[in-house]
Amino acid sequence: MEVPKNLQDCYFFYYSTCKKGSSCSYRHEPSCLGHEEVCKLWLENKCFNRQCTMRHMKIQKPRSQTKCYWEDQPQGCMKPHCVFQHRLPRRTGAGGSNSQGLLQLPIGAPGGLILVPRIL
Repeated sequence: MEVPKNLQDCYFFYYSTCKKGSSCSYRHEPSCLGHEEVCKLWLENKCFNRQCTMRHMKIQKPRSQTKCYWEDQPQGCMKPHCVFQHRLPRRTGAGGSNSQGLLQLPIGAPGGLILVPRIL
């Protein structure tokens, strides 16, 4: 028996950007962003919960072992729940802060950020 699309995770929603949005026939469950724990019931075709907090996608190689393509791009990786491997601290939105105590301020180029030490 084939699992209905609305119970299977949308690859693009979890690893990139799904351009179909709410019209996508695959599952978009925000609580699954940032982790890759696969639902054991889903693997057995027994989970029919669209809001299940576990992943509904077979994962052959964990993305955390695959280097993030966007990290080396000019703007860096801007996805807060990126599951791909990062060697640098992740960026947050403009004016936000990250776990290293650094503020991120906008710079000249659109979407550009600069990290500066946070003074407490």
